[in-house]
Amino acid sequence: MSHLIKKIVLASQSKFRKTLLSQTNIAFTTHAALINEHEILAATPKETAEQRAISKADSVASCLNDSCLVIGCDQTLELENKMLNKPKSQEKAYLQLKKLSGKQHTLHSAVSLVCSKADSNKVLKVFTVSTPMYMRQLSLSEINQYIESNEWQGCVGAYRIEGRGVNLFNEKTALSLDTSAVMGLPLLSLLESLRILGINPLTNQQGPWPTKGLGL
Repeated sequence: MSHLIKKIVLASQSKFRKTLLSQTNIAFTTHAALINEHEILAATPKETAEQRAISKADSVASCLNDSCLVIGCDQTLELENKMLNKPKSQEKAYLQLKKLSGKQHTLHSAVSLVCSKADSNKVLKVFTVSTPMYMRQLSLSEINQYIESNEWQGCVGAYRIEGRGVNLFNEKTALSLDTSAVMGLPLLSLLESLRILGINPLTNQQGPWPTKGLGL
């Protein structure tokens, strides 16, 4: 039995995730997920990211017509078994970087793939790429200088690894670094999941994409 996916939708308005997905050559649209992610808390930061990713994709899928594949994403930061949230002010960003300085933390980037159907949505795949990040010991002057760049805004870790934030880490981070996962959308794992579903951007950019064996 095969099912035809006519459109792929990214359940995010993040310009960074949109830019990342654009690199894959696949045609997609974006749609904001109308949920309060802060109300979704699971037993661990990793599970919280997964539940939020599912909720975002399911929320968007419920607004769409049949035959869409929705990509939901979320990222959480774990430090010493506790989850840290996105700082909302310069002061909180400063305190967060001070807390992360000289320590290892983990970024959990979760992705869910949900198929919108006429009767009910179906979760096809959920996965998480967890990346250990090794921040070097920062001076208070370095933290202040970085905060003044405003790169911390909208970032769960109060930094952007693809910008000046690369200066905050030591070489141990390079041993496990998938930049796209750190940015919030792990492309290599996502593309592998899409290929398993029968969606290959290299051979079919626009769709529709026939998928098989998914119980759709």
